[in-house]
Amino acid sequence: MRGGCIPDNAVRGGVDGNGETNYVARAVHEGNLLPGRVASTGRAYVSYENEEYCKEHYEVLLADCDVDWIEWDGENQPTGIIQGGLTKDGEPLYIGRAHHRDFTITGKVQLSKQACFIPFDGEEWSYEDFEVLVCGAIRLV
Repeated sequence: MRGGCIPDNAVRGGVDGNGETNYVARAVHEGNLLPGRVASTGRAYVSYENEEYCKEHYEVLLADCDVDWIEWDGENQPTGIIQGGLTKDGEPLYIGRAHHRDFTITGKVQLSKQACFIPFDGEEWSYEDFEVLVCGAIRLV
């Protein structure tokens, strides 16, 4: 996709720096397929090695199942966690989001680092407290 209209069934990721909804996206950067966000500007943002990159060519995640954001507990990989990309070395990257300042920003979860990395304001931010996107989440109360 390139700067087009966001489909109705695109997965909402959070709220970006302009207070507008951002959506789950992914784009290729230096041989990596990186989960990130697409903003209302029609451009996607991903992070890599401490920097944010703006991408004009990207894919938007469309929901064909019930999806939900659940809090990462730091110990157990949730059932139904959605893989959104791969490093150039073949490590899976999952879709996550973190609260940064007053915003909720979508990014990548790297299990080997137990962190969610989000692109924001030209930089890559790392969070140990974050949510992951899952398909068919079941909550017990």
